[in-house]
Amino acid sequence: MSAKGYALYRIPMELGKTMVSSPSLESSRRSVLRLYRKAQRNLPWILQQYDFALSKPELDLAKSNVRRMFEQHKDVTDLDVIDILKFHATAEIQEVLDLFKTKAHIKGTILAEPIEDVAARKGVSVFMNDFLENH
Repeated sequence: MSAKGYALYRIPMELGKTMVSSPSLESSRRSVLRLYRKAQRNLPWILQQYDFALSKPELDLAKSNVRRMFEQHKDVTDLDVIDILKFHATAEIQEVLDLFKTKAHIKGTILAEPIEDVAARKGVSVFMNDFLENH
């Protein structure tokens, strides 16, 4: 248990594990869900370790951003591509848990405001933001 009573689900030797190819879409789906749950469970600990406030709005924003990151690839059905995405997600989560990332990285990914909210606040259209992001 960590200082605020959050369970720490960090496995230091996880970086040394060998990635196994998924035999089916169903087993791949289960392993992606395990990875997603691990990321969600560790968010309070991550925010605390990187000196962010553990307020409900920040935690909700972090949870929705992690969900959005996973949902970006929900339509992928190629097992090889899914395995590569799982590998990258596992490495990213482990680097965050091992405190290899900077506070700015966490603020720019996990605590970033959705584009639509930023565009509405700045008065820039969502279309223009999408256009500028893709070019």
